[in-house]
Amino acid sequence: MLKTRDHAAIGEAFWIVAAAAFGGSIALIGQMYHLSGDEASALITWGAGTALAAVALRSNPLTVTSVGIADAWLFLKGFDYFRRTEFPHLFVVMAIVLFAISFWTRSQAARHLIILSVNFYLVLLFTEYETLQVAVPLIIVSALLFAAAIFAAGPVDRILQIGGRLPLHALIGFFTALAMIQFELADSSSSNSGFGIASAVALAGIVAAIVLGGRESRACAGLPMPASPSNSPSSMW
Repeated sequence: MLKTRDHAAIGEAFWIVAAAAFGGSIALIGQMYHLSGDEASALITWGAGTALAAVALRSNPLTVTSVGIADAWLFLKGFDYFRRTEFPHLFVVMAIVLFAISFWTRSQAARHLIILSVNFYLVLLFTEYETLQVAVPLIIVSALLFAAAIFAAGPVDRILQIGGRLPLHALIGFFTALAMIQFELADSSSSNSGFGIASAVALAGIVAAIVLGGRESRACAGLPMPASPSNSPSSMW
């Protein structure tokens, strides 16, 4: 009713309250009737219901909420809160589905959150298996994504629709992977040269990012340029 009466913000807020009530009712009824299952299953049910509501109502905030629930499941599952016996690989499927839903609901914020969540998933994967097979591919993929975002910015952003922030996400992935490598090599006295190489690669990545994308960085597009003596205030603006 509120949405149809041009009170969209309040209407969306009530939808989020409804999603929270849905999660609370799952916990309450499960406790009252001693239903089979665990907290992880409850979170998945809660997130699936919220995602379905986001699709049906084409709601941006509900999409972000469903991503947040999926992230909560990943965090609790990844840190053994549910006494898990398997790694939460199901999150990959969740991320793909929610990323697709975000296009239908026009939720750019959800896409940003999903990309950051994938980085967190990869960190958990690295800590679980302690292998460079996670970090090295992430470095390569992040570098390729950064290059694509710089040299084919228009087409890439039309596909992903994340407001030109792909270079930032690529840099986060790049430095996350390098941190994994340095963490892996830090405990080994025989890997000082490898640690130094990883540090040099990180420095080279910073320089390359500044040279290739610093001038045209959309993250700084809103900052005012310093005035020169020959510039008048009107010409600056």
